[in-house]
Amino acid sequence: MRLFARYPRPKPFLFSPGEIESILHAATASWPQGSLLPFTFQTVLGLLACTGLRAGEALALDLVDVVLDVKPARLCIREAKFHKTRLVPLHPTAVMHMTAYERQRANLIGSKTAFFVEDDGERLRYETLRSCFQRLLLQLGLAERDGYSRPTLHSLRHSFAVTRLTRWHEEGVDVRTRLVHLATYLGHGDVRDTYWYLTATPELLRGATQHFTALTGEGGEP
Repeated sequence: MRLFARYPRPKPFLFSPGEIESILHAATASWPQGSLLPFTFQTVLGLLACTGLRAGEALALDLVDVVLDVKPARLCIREAKFHKTRLVPLHPTAVMHMTAYERQRANLIGSKTAFFVEDDGERLRYETLRSCFQRLLLQLGLAERDGYSRPTLHSLRHSFAVTRLTRWHEEGVDVRTRLVHLATYLGHGDVRDTYWYLTATPELLRGATQHFTALTGEGGEP
């Protein structure tokens, strides 16, 4: 098995935790009083950042797909990429924000099918979310960074994966044993797509190289 993806990709734009916090804070500013949209934007962007979901997967969620009253709380991602359905468990902090949003949308919108909605009660459209996200990036001075691809909603997915892998390295976890779990969580059809995230930062690449070198030195098979 090859360690990295089979074709080169541009260096992804990665958000720091502080930058994500700034984006979520800015999402609730400068909107008409009584509008649900700022809370919708904040919640869906927060969900993308803390789960690595594809934007389309989050926007396709219906009320029945968001199960918050069980442990662990979970999302049902139906017929996503590669026509696969998967369950995505949620961290308690994500559950708290999702529950608060669910109550707000129920008070303002009622029992519409879609979970993430606009003020008219219709499902939040991708273009609406994308436009808001780009406006927030311009407002915060995060629209570009030398040497990196331009940030998009997918950059939140990259940031989640790299942060998770970095923490595993820092904790001394054998990342190879966890990658298959991360691949399943992210909905990757091939674990090699998840391996590619190891090259996203010099720190991750260096950590991976040191780990595999140590294994080889001990007579192991990397």
